[in-house]
Amino acid sequence: MGAGMLAEADGVFARSAAPRTKNVLIGGHAWVYAAPLPGYDYTPVLEQIFSDFKYARIDAFELMDTVLLHEDAVEHIGALSHKYSTPILGTSFGADMWDRSNIRP
Repeated sequence: MGAGMLAEADGVFARSAAPRTKNVLIGGHAWVYAAPLPGYDYTPVLEQIFSDFKYARIDAFELMDTVLLHEDAVEHIGALSHKYSTPILGTSFGADMWDRSNIRP
């Protein structure tokens, strides 16, 4: 039966699943890569993350603030984002933002 056709199963009519016209975007986060690294700085494995996300068909990448602390972060991340066609969807920030004394400069 084609998509959208009615079918009878056990006396109950059901519409078969039609192809979706909208995609659900999936974003990935770097935590699993960053967790074992000193200071959670996953800069050395950034390209591996982009490559893995591309292979896994993850649509976008949520960064962690630690990778943004490097002087060349914008250029480096931008180049990888372009190379792997994986946009950046935002950044998580690991700090007690309710307590100013705990925020890193």
